[in-house]
Amino acid sequence: MDSRIIAPRLSRFGAWLVDIVVCAILVSGLQQLFSVNWDEPVNLLPGLAYFVLFHTWSGRTPGKWLLGIKVVARGTDRRPSWWGSALRSVWLLFPLIPVVDWVIGLAAWLWSFYDRDKRCLHDVLAGTVVVIASAKD
Repeated sequence: MDSRIIAPRLSRFGAWLVDIVVCAILVSGLQQLFSVNWDEPVNLLPGLAYFVLFHTWSGRTPGKWLLGIKVVARGTDRRPSWWGSALRSVWLLFPLIPVVDWVIGLAAWLWSFYDRDKRCLHDVLAGTVVVIASAKD
């Protein structure tokens, strides 16, 4: 079990919602800036970059920052590696794909009820855990 205080599921969900809204605004802005209407798979790339960069850089996306939580490598206080952030982020975007959204999203969420550290499947794959951020974070 991780030594830090594990973030509540509701805080994690709230942070995800904030980040999805930010990603939607980002994609919309990029489409307007470049005057293109991308297909859905291409729309996922800015979102993927958003999650990977924020998690690797600080362990916190704007949504996690607002809710006072962060992602760390399991058993440490360090930010996830690029690889861990990429694995985690790809998994987070699966629920945005029609048809697989409810199956993968539900499976990932239900897993957190069986894991001691309330980790979803994307955290297990990436070797990360979401914790309450300390005042120094």
